[in-house]
Amino acid sequence: VASVGFLMLYSVAGGSFTPWAEPQIKRFGLGMVVMLAVAIVPIWFWRNMAVVAYGATIVLLLLVDLIGSVGMGAQRWIDLGFMTLQPSELMKIGVVMMLALYYDWLDERRVSHPLWVAIPLLLILFPTFLVLGQPDLGTALLIMAGGAIIMFIAGVSWWYFVAAIVSITLLVTG
Repeated sequence: VASVGFLMLYSVAGGSFTPWAEPQIKRFGLGMVVMLAVAIVPIWFWRNMAVVAYGATIVLLLLVDLIGSVGMGAQRWIDLGFMTLQPSELMKIGVVMMLALYYDWLDERRVSHPLWVAIPLLLILFPTFLVLGQPDLGTALLIMAGGAIIMFIAGVSWWYFVAAIVSITLLVTG
């Protein structure tokens, strides 16, 4: 699939790898290397790094308000000199890692207890509101969706999801 994309970029550039196909091929290659490196690392490492990843990304989201660079009318990036970093993209992964750690720790009988549902909701909503302040509605919705999927997979009662959907529908239409 990626090769077809490279071919299309090559074609659009009139049979030249520059300006589009070459950088895309480089980014794809780098992404593959990173993906393989992540896959090789033992799962216990990622489990142990979940709190660090979540916390560091929260700090980065807070730094966006202080030192973030503005582009296209939004303040979403941190300029590192050699690249610009968008912490909200890292938060998609951070929320999933943190919730996976939380539900691994939590006893199965407590998964749908209101107190034990409130904690992951806070873990999801805090970064979501930070991202909405940038503003970046699409990424905020993806953070919420990722968190909701993990909660669903963990076995949280359907009634919480029904209540959330009804509440959102009433909020949007009312």
